[in-house]
Amino acid sequence: MDTTHGIRHDAASARTLRVRTDDGIFLACSVWDGEAGIEPIVCIPGLGSARHVYLPLIAALPASVPVISFDPRGVGESDVPDAGYSMARLARDVHAVIAELADRTVTVFGASMGGMVAQHVALSDAAQRVSHLILVATTPGGSHATPPVQWAFDRLMGKGARDPGDAYRIACTVLYSEEFQIRGEAFIAGEVAYRGKHPVPGRTFLAQRHAIAEHDTYNELPSIHIPTLVLHGMDDVVQPAVNGALLARLIPQAVFEEFPHAGHLVFHEDPEGVARSISAFMAQYP
Repeated sequence: MDTTHGIRHDAASARTLRVRTDDGIFLACSVWDGEAGIEPIVCIPGLGSARHVYLPLIAALPASVPVISFDPRGVGESDVPDAGYSMARLARDVHAVIAELADRTVTVFGASMGGMVAQHVALSDAAQRVSHLILVATTPGGSHATPPVQWAFDRLMGKGARDPGDAYRIACTVLYSEEFQIRGEAFIAGEVAYRGKHPVPGRTFLAQRHAIAEHDTYNELPSIHIPTLVLHGMDDVVQPAVNGALLARLIPQAVFEEFPHAGHLVFHEDPEGVARSISAFMAQYP
């Protein structure tokens, strides 16, 4: 992977298109074209997040690397389905994006719930399209995982909020480290404003939470035999870092990297550091 870093600050520099899933849902996607022959990175957003969430990281990645991201079903500019859905369904959506927008194998990147979906992508029948896996701030789920403490979960859910923007403001008190809540105050205010203007439908949030509740890959992870990078902020109170370490122990070719003093959204707190980790990983496992 080329280590030359270009600037891709926002969606304006991406091609925007729609991908139809096998059940007729249209997903809004952004594609940043890199150099020919370089493997694309497909970014899967987490709980309640649209592709907007990865813009800081995309801006920090090498300009030569193609990037694909999308709004999950029910979020942002994607269609809102009538029924709930499973992790397997969300994984099939990712494969639809890969099949439509990538002409070669890809690196799949997922953070938080997106990292859970990424695990199911790597474990699915269509996993031959995936050559590298990057899991950030996520978990194998099930009884072997360590859940967040109740106060952190309540804040993540925006308990007591007056409106969607207020709910995300409350969530940000646990999504970011205490240090970044001071240093990144202006950035966080922008994210809160964005979420206030782009609220997630209630049925989408409930469907995603249902999918998260069923997520348990503990027994299957040893069957993932592709190079895997596991990144975790050590001050993450939403998804305790012991879960990242557990993932790295279970996946045979996994590398675990800690980000001291970073919270759950480590790719916001240190996008350049996460980009460097990705570049080093891809150089080690071309």
